[in-house]
Amino acid sequence: MSYNEIKIKRARSLVYMARELVKSGILDGENYTLNADIVSELVEHYAQDLANLKSRYRISGRANSAKVAGLMASAIMRYRPWLPIDGKAILNNHDGNETLAIFHGLALCAIRSDGEISQEELRKFINNPAFEEWLCRFKYLLRNRNHTSESLAFVFDTIGSFVFYGVDLERSGD
Repeated sequence: MSYNEIKIKRARSLVYMARELVKSGILDGENYTLNADIVSELVEHYAQDLANLKSRYRISGRANSAKVAGLMASAIMRYRPWLPIDGKAILNNHDGNETLAIFHGLALCAIRSDGEISQEELRKFINNPAFEEWLCRFKYLLRNRNHTSESLAFVFDTIGSFVFYGVDLERSGD
């Protein structure tokens, strides 16, 4: 897959996830929006980080989904593309970018080898009674603690390996 194809693929996956989160009421789509210019910068940064990661670890093919999820989550938190419309939304306790980073990463880790998201596995994880506490802690980590894209990849790798059983992380990355 070419550099530009990877950027397009990631931009589309981010837009898709934002739309799904708005549709489900998890993100506020009336007062916030995904900024296209920032998404463009974000995916450029992601593609460069991916190339650097592949070079550093001598990955000749695709980087696995957990690595992609970690790199994308880190880029989302760096560029924060989920913005208030006309600057009018209340920013107190606004965690839209954290939510987008986490759910986008979960969706990437739940992609089966046929390219489809395993909705059943994802739903099972999200409906677990401990999910809300885990989500709050993960948001806190993203918002308030130091992290690297590689440390986030470990979080997503753990979820992909131990929660999403029907998923092959090695076959669905970039």
